[in-house]
Amino acid sequence: MDSKDAASFTFWTVLSKTRLLLGVKIAKAAACRNFVKAKQEAEAAQEARKKKKLAWGFEAKKRWETKSNMGYM
Repeated sequence: MDSKDAASFTFWTVLSKTRLLLGVKIAKAAACRNFVKAKQEAEAAQEARKKKKLAWGFEAKKRWETKSNMGYM
């Protein structure tokens, strides 16, 4: 193998390794994107499942119940 072939060989070797590393970085980025998307969907679903706040407060409900029971006492 002469020097020209050796230089050509190392160039293509470096190029193939660079492409391989680029492919790995792209795969990791895609996996990260998918993870973040799934996490956001899970958080959105969890927020939707949360119990909704009542239209009245506890004290207002207690007064209403007490008022309705006054006739039975």
